[in-house]
Amino acid sequence: MTEEEIKNAAACYSYMRKRLVAESPVGTDGKTIREHCDGLVERSIAASEADAHTIWETLYPLPFYSAMKIEFASRRVQSALKGGWLSDFRMLAGAESSTNHPWHVARQNNRYVAIGSEAREFCSRSGRYEGMSLKTNPFVIQRLSRLATIFEVELRKSPNSTEPFLNILAGKDIKDRESWALAHAKLESAIGPITAAHAMTDCGFRMVKPDIWITRIATRCGWIKTHTDAQLANNRHGGWQVLFDTCHEIASYASAEFPSKNPLREFDFYVANYGMRYRPDTAPVFEANPSLIAA
Repeated sequence: MTEEEIKNAAACYSYMRKRLVAESPVGTDGKTIREHCDGLVERSIAASEADAHTIWETLYPLPFYSAMKIEFASRRVQSALKGGWLSDFRMLAGAESSTNHPWHVARQNNRYVAIGSEAREFCSRSGRYEGMSLKTNPFVIQRLSRLATIFEVELRKSPNSTEPFLNILAGKDIKDRESWALAHAKLESAIGPITAAHAMTDCGFRMVKPDIWITRIATRCGWIKTHTDAQLANNRHGGWQVLFDTCHEIASYASAEFPSKNPLREFDFYVANYGMRYRPDTAPVFEANPSLIAA
């Protein structure tokens, strides 16, 4: 982007933020949109400094969220799983490769089948899982096992390290803009590329997730002219790198107006929420002259 294009894009972003703050009512929890954003930023900063067990508590519910409708993936997941059954990744590590593991899941005739005793009880909500208001299936268990194994393998490489776990996972300081690719390559094998990107955004990596509204706004505004929104969302032709670099330029420029400990996390939050609330792809002025969005 040219300097003038970055300036215009930052003006669009500034307008989105200010409109959301001015027009969004207080939520049912009594928090304003600004307070919600501040909370996400603080959690991302805390995660960037946390150990493996703390990061696991952030990530292990995600396979459940990606496997069910969003209205069901709510506090039920947290309350059902916080009982301690899945709160330690060491309980699940290696389940995919060991047929004797209590959480073992196998693929049979193109279906995932719970083999281990714990996996069978969990999927059928029997035994100590009886009465749980949580839908799941063996495929979710397998994803959890893969994620847990990644944690165990990475920690085994650096058993005496006192570094934050995300630095170990990325192989470098996660504040480095290139670190996302190294960590993402490991996580996507367990929880899928899109879920991994969402998780890493929450965990403090200097990146934005390829959210449907972020990609739409980026193309409708003309911030990105080399890719379609579908190519950005699905990482075709290096779409994610283009998206992250472009958003980084805009957020960095806007940080003079909106100082933040994690400018990209705030950018991600406000642009995605603006898209969900106002559906700007239907506004002609937005497409015709994005630099005049505030007019």
